[in-house]
Amino acid sequence: MGLGHKFKEVKKAYAEANKLLGDLIKVTPSSKVVGDLAQFMVQNGLTREEVEARADELSFPLSVVEFLQGHIGTPPGGFPEPFRSRVLKELPRVEGRPGASLPPLDFEALGRELGARHGAPPGPEELLSAALYPKVYEEFRTFASTFGPVSCLGTRLFLEGPTIAEEFEVELERGKTLHIKALALGDLNAGRAAGGFSSSSTGNCAPSSCETPRP
Repeated sequence: MGLGHKFKEVKKAYAEANKLLGDLIKVTPSSKVVGDLAQFMVQNGLTREEVEARADELSFPLSVVEFLQGHIGTPPGGFPEPFRSRVLKELPRVEGRPGASLPPLDFEALGRELGARHGAPPGPEELLSAALYPKVYEEFRTFASTFGPVSCLGTRLFLEGPTIAEEFEVELERGKTLHIKALALGDLNAGRAAGGFSSSSTGNCAPSSCETPRP
């Protein structure tokens, strides 16, 4: 979404989004719902009051709409009204425990489908992620194939990128570490910036043959 440089604003908006949604207990996926709404507010320059006033006309993130529909259950304090009704209007709502009405899932068939699509069979955690969040999982696989193993990067480096002349380490796997120095960084454009880096390595990995993550 290109909001890495507005991380502080997103953090402030998170508190306001949480109030809009009824002060949720924060566990995955409810914490993600609040985060999606916070990013939506920052991206569109909306305050909590403006979101409440325009709830019936805004195009909210899918996760927020599905939460209000009851797809991840009913929060202990109930749904925030009239916010919920204004967002959903005539959309259907899930009554009771969502899992009770789900059809059975063939995990073996899903694993074969994912393996054929991505060239390698998924591990147990990947399989479960694909079952629970199919769209998010596909977006993750596309992102990973484009940018490499960004999970090797620390949170700040991933969100903001390095500063010029900053040196940092990336552990590709146990015993294989890249030592990287940022030499030049271009201007940020739609969440992306060109950069120049130098690297050396330790362990059984030659710099010329290692895949360097591209934040």
